[in-house]
Amino acid sequence: MCAASTARRYRKPHRLHALACRDLPRSARAQDKNTWERWPSRLLTGKTVGILGVGLIAEYLAPICKLFGMTVIGISGSPRESKGFDAWSIATTC
Repeated sequence: MCAASTARRYRKPHRLHALACRDLPRSARAQDKNTWERWPSRLLTGKTVGILGVGLIAEYLAPICKLFGMTVIGISGSPRESKGFDAWSIATTC
């Protein structure tokens, strides 16, 4: 999933859209074939989400993921205090 910051008036809907984008590779393949596939929804409870970048969108999204019973891991280039995350990982470059 990829989410980016947008103009202030669009931030909340954009953040919520990020949560709705699940199984994008499968959806993209179906779109490439011009087909509409229906498949059972998977529950988010017990799943782990990694959020790359801990900005405004991540700070809004993390507590929502927690409400769904998900484990939330924040991935950032530098240590940062933020509520709603279960664990942190520092991103490094190769």
